[in-house]
Amino acid sequence: PYIKLGDGETQALVLSAALDLTYVSPSAYANRIAPNVWIMRAEATEEHSQTLAMDYEQVLAGCNRIGGMGFATMFVSAQFAYIICDMTMKVPSASVPEDFRVPNRRRISAILREIHARPEAEWTVAKLAALAGLSRSTFAEAFHDNVGMGPLSFVTECRMKRAAELLSIRQMTFYEVANRVGYRFEASFARAFKRFYGISPSEFVATRLKENEEAAH
Repeated sequence: PYIKLGDGETQALVLSAALDLTYVSPSAYANRIAPNVWIMRAEATEEHSQTLAMDYEQVLAGCNRIGGMGFATMFVSAQFAYIICDMTMKVPSASVPEDFRVPNRRRISAILREIHARPEAEWTVAKLAALAGLSRSTFAEAFHDNVGMGPLSFVTECRMKRAAELLSIRQMTFYEVANRVGYRFEASFARAFKRFYGISPSEFVATRLKENEEAAH
């Protein structure tokens, strides 16, 4: 999760993706404000004051050894706490509690990755909402605001696009394709596919074969 950049005063340690490990965990709620990439410079400057007073090589060694991913995660969390304290001190009305939470976009992004990774899962709005750490109604509203469609409509779209890929590039039966995209019965899959594309899976395959033959000539 790290990349070493430069030498001397320009030397920096880039920590990325560490926060994704615990993104949906309630214990990591505060981490959701953080960016996807942190940079720790070898020497703090006025421009880059968000740097912990910790030896650069020591951090690098911690990332390299066994348990390095856990070390990087904890280090980024500590850096996050330091930065929030630094930000709070710079807020003019520091005595007034500030809500540093970002909108629900990052939570929805995490859910989109889950759906894309596992379109075959038995997704429901309730399950997705629980995974995002939101109530069902709040999740549904936030999902529609960010994606432009409902959660289950998006699940169906992902499944159908994945099914089209499988039908196009692999020699698989319709039953196998149906199971790969979350349908237990071939008939249910065929109906959903036709509603989405306007043609049946067999018609889709026939069309693709014809297009491939024409392209070959």
